[in-house]
Amino acid sequence: MHITNFPGTLVAMKNFITTVWQSVYSPDFYHGLREKPLSFSFKYFYLLITILAVVFTVITSMEFVPVAVSLFRSVGPAIIERFPDELVVTIKDGTASTNVSEPYIIPISQDIEQNAVNPQKNFLVIDTQNEVTLDRIREYDASLFLTRDAFIMQGSNNQLRIQDLRSFPDMTIDKARVAAFVGKMAPLAKFVGPLVVLVTFAGIFIVHNFKLVYFLIAALLVWAIVSIKKLDLGYKKSYQIAMHAATLPLLLSIFTGLGVLPSVRFIPTILLLVVVWINLKFVETVPVAPKPAA
Repeated sequence: MHITNFPGTLVAMKNFITTVWQSVYSPDFYHGLREKPLSFSFKYFYLLITILAVVFTVITSMEFVPVAVSLFRSVGPAIIERFPDELVVTIKDGTASTNVSEPYIIPISQDIEQNAVNPQKNFLVIDTQNEVTLDRIREYDASLFLTRDAFIMQGSNNQLRIQDLRSFPDMTIDKARVAAFVGKMAPLAKFVGPLVVLVTFAGIFIVHNFKLVYFLIAALLVWAIVSIKKLDLGYKKSYQIAMHAATLPLLLSIFTGLGVLPSVRFIPTILLLVVVWINLKFVETVPVAPKPAA
């Protein structure tokens, strides 16, 4: 940034902060919206959600980035340590086989069991010899299940994801190969932090973009208030008013997202409508002063 642009940047920041404040409360500002194009409000909305996404990302990343990096670095060694020395799994032409007696069970590690909310009893069950039924899968209570022709993942809510082994390439899995794979993945730890930051920011920004769809409905409620106050404003201006009236709920969303404030359904909409009701104090027509007598 050139130094000559700095004063202009300060002015732009001041104007934006002023608009934020006026969007929360300023009847005169809402009165003036009827003269402003819709593009003015779109620019304001996108700048606002960008700043909110940055703030939320910075706050959450300070906690979650170190956790994510530590988890990524510890998962590999934990897998190597837990992988049985004698186990060899072969997948060929979509069919799995092993060199051990089955069913072969690897129990969940004690540290995961202590920290998880609803942990399964077993980490992995391999049974390529017997017919696998839903009842058998439930009985083993495992996170992962390898059958003769499928790889099954069971979530904490007991939902199953089944992947056909025909989609897997031919491979042989043993402890040496697992260790080699983990070694290749280790350098990627330096990208975990930036990836978490990028995904967090993108996720928040995209979610807030759906507010534009929400405003289509909110504008109808704003239009109802406009009609009650007998103001000559159409749906388009009601939509524009809703974009600004959403400022207070959007600001509070940072605190609800961080768990500081409880998230209560319909409260954002109620706040939006309260802001609209308080700020629409202006009248549509101003009485014209009588002309002085000649």
